[in-house]
Amino acid sequence: MADFVDIHCHILPALDDGPRSLMGSLEMMRMARADGIGVIAATPHINRVYGNTRDGIEKAISGLAGEARKTGITICPGADVRVSADLLKRLANGHLPLINNGKYLLLELPHNAAFSVLHLEGFLASLKERGIVPIITHPERNAVFMRQTGLMKKWIMAGAVFQVTACSITGSFGREVQKAAAVMLKRGFIHLAASDAHNTSTRPPVLSKAYSFVKRMMGEADAERLFITNPRGVTEGLEIR
Repeated sequence: MADFVDIHCHILPALDDGPRSLMGSLEMMRMARADGIGVIAATPHINRVYGNTRDGIEKAISGLAGEARKTGITICPGADVRVSADLLKRLANGHLPLINNGKYLLLELPHNAAFSVLHLEGFLASLKERGIVPIITHPERNAVFMRQTGLMKKWIMAGAVFQVTACSITGSFGREVQKAAAVMLKRGFIHLAASDAHNTSTRPPVLSKAYSFVKRMMGEADAERLFITNPRGVTEGLEIR
């Protein structure tokens, strides 16, 4: 089996609620490599709390690149971007990083508050016109998608893809979230799995346990598609399925 590719990981030091220091980032890299992860997209938050920019993220990655190579990990840029009214403008201005400077954008929606489905579907269409594919993060922890799983099919038809969090699959976020993740996986609404790691304790950069869950639930081919093939396709700017 090839190395895992983790397309959602808060591994850069002191940029968000991930590791506070370089040492913390190095500990996360060592843990990730021991788990079989070979490529990590560094995706700090970009939202009202954390005003990160593409330049700042790329600078932080440059500071980690040497140590990452020693660990055996390749790090590429990205961001966990919260949906906002000016997001399209910031994309046009080049302020927001796509994963590995390709065509995929990690997009975080409000976790609990209701959001305008029609507004966001129009927003998805605008992204599609620009050749950008939004990856909707952790729908299994979003109250709207948990109640209306079928809504995901409409968004997929509009050009979005969905990423589940590894710890949701294994039950670390509770039984309700784990059940929602299983339903979404079995219905074929999930395209990618990622760690969404923030540290080495409560939110670790570990994919192997979730991979084993999915392999038992759906078979090896689907597990490899979700944890290896599709994530690699995202980092290489390829079409995924």
